[in-house]
Formats: sequence, structure tokens, C-alpha cells
Amino acid sequence: MIPEDLSEIVALHARVTGFDRSPMIAEMFNAGSVTLRRTNDQFTGYAITWPFGLGHVLGPLVARNDDDAEALFSATACPGVLRVDRLVETESLGRFLEARDLPGHEITHSMVLGTPPKGGGEGGIFSMAGHAWG
Repeated sequence: MIPEDLSEIVALHARVTGFDRSPMIAEMFNAGSVTLRRTNDQFTGYAITWPFGLGHVLGPLVARNDDDAEALFSATACPGVLRVDRLVETESLGRFLEARDLPGHEITHSMVLGTPPKGGGEGGIFSMAGHAWG
């Protein structure tokens, strides 16, 4: 990944979620390790791991579909302690993690003040940045 990719990641996140999270993503871009998923020369997903406590957090993970989310997870996951704050709606990622002996103890719900924005249907968030980010 190169610094010029940041604007495309921010745009993808906004299209998928309806949120402008550019300040957070820019900070995470500099603090962590980013894995990108491309299809036909277009970004279709990304995942960021960043140091936290005794290990790492993997999130956000934004992908076009379940298969892309699993591929991004596999390419991004670090050995050791790994926290994944996956949304309750992403049951397929939960099954994927459990099949690899990575059962979760916390399933989180997204929190929004007011009416949540709607994304454009290009995918979804499979894991969030984490409560630790703030």
C-alpha cells in the first residue's frame, strides 16, 4: 500500500457505510498495517491491524462480500493476541473464525447518535475499529 491509496480507502469506506471517517482512517493508516483487496483495478475492501495492549486489533475490516472479508482477515491477521470487534450481523465471519478455533467472547453492535446513514450497498463492515480507538 502507498500513501496515495488513502483517499481511495476513505472513499470506499464512505460509500459502504455512509460515514465520513477520514480523520480516523488517516490516523489508523499511519499507526497500523493496511491490507487492500482489489478487483479489476478497483478497491473492493480493506483491513487495518494496529497495536493494542498485549497484541493487535483487526479493524476496521470493510469488504464487498463474505469471501472477500475472509480473504482480508487471513491476509491481515497477526499471530498472538488479536481482538476483532465484529458486528453481530456478520455471522459468516463468526463461523469463519470459530472454524479456525478463534471463538469470540464479545459481539458488538454499532452505536449511532440519531438516524444511521445508509451506505451504497457496495459491501459492509465486518469488524469495527474497536472501542479502544475511541
